[in-house]
Formats: sequence, C-alpha cells, structure tokens
Amino acid sequence: MQTNLASTSAAQLTGNANATVTHGVTGTLGVGNGGTGQTTAQNAANAFINALSTGSTTSMLRDADYFISQYIGGGTSNTKYYRRPISTIWDYIENKIETTYDITNTYRRLDDNDFDIINVTDLTAGNLIVNGAARFTNDVFADTFTGNLVGTASNAVKVGNNLVIKLNSGSTEGTNLFTYNGSAAKTINITASSIGA
Repeated sequence: MQTNLASTSAAQLTGNANATVTHGVTGTLGVGNGGTGQTTAQNAANAFINALSTGSTTSMLRDADYFISQYIGGGTSNTKYYRRPISTIWDYIENKIETTYDITNTYRRLDDNDFDIINVTDLTAGNLIVNGAARFTNDVFADTFTGNLVGTASNAVKVGNNLVIKLNSGSTEGTNLFTYNGSAAKTINITASSIGA
C-alpha cells in the first residue's frame, strides 16, 4: 500500500494480492504529528511566527539582534526570507539619506549635546544646529566649513585665513616671510639683524 499525500481519494481494494493500493489523506495534520495544523502556507507561516516567544518587553534592541526580512534583490520575483541583524536597518536609513540628499555624512549623537563623530564633505552653517553648549568627543571633519565655529578648539588642521609675517618686506618663505594657517607648527626667531635693526 502507498499513501499519496497530495490526494484525498479513498483506496479501492480489488482483492488482487499483487495490486498496488494508493490512497490519499483527509483532514489537517497537526504540528504534533509533523504537520502545520493549517490548510494554507500563509496561515501556517503566520501560526508559526505568532507562536514564537515575545521575549523580554523591557530589553532594548541591540545591533546583534535579528529580525526576519523579505528579500527580492530589487526585483519582483524570487522572493526569499533571511535573518538580518538590526544594525542593517540603520545602514539602510543612512544610505537612503546619503543617496537622497547627495551628501556624504556621518553623524552620531550620544546624549544631551554630546557628539561622538561629525564627518561631512561640505558642512555649511545651518546643517548642524545645536541648542546650547555642545562637546565633540572626537573631531569635526569638513572639506569646507562656511560659518563661524565659536569656542576654543584643541587644535585646528587649517584655518581659512593666513597669518603672514614679513621681515623687512621679505618675499622668501621660510627665510624672511612666514605664512601660518594652522596646518603646521611654526617658530619664528626675530632678531635685530633679521629686521635690519
């Protein structure tokens, strides 16, 4: 005898000892017997997912936690499902912002007005608005910064305007003309002879 799981037909016994009898099944096979307890794939998936433990309702999600995500590779067919880390949601949001607004931006705020990283290609006044005092635990990177950065910085890689010191209207950089823009330390030894005194 054989069982055809795709059939609901009843078996017909002919009395022939050599005959192959194939019969179907009826009803819904429960989970305890290896089935799904449901009659459709959608209902079965919903039942299984909803049967999972909800876990702690007070624990914060972490980057290494997982969620179930549908994936179709940007198309409309060949749908697959994957377990993905929660961190990929932030990666998606960050990439969407960058591509939508055509900027290269890394911005992370810790708490209050305490910032970890500010990294932008073109930071113009108005893009970063802070109410009250702010502290940057790392650097502020910007190819171009328009506006005023008020306060005292630990150091500046380069400032917008040069400080130029000339000795007797000197024109030779490093000898009698010295240009300082913050990109490198400079020491100028001014003597009587160097200024023609």
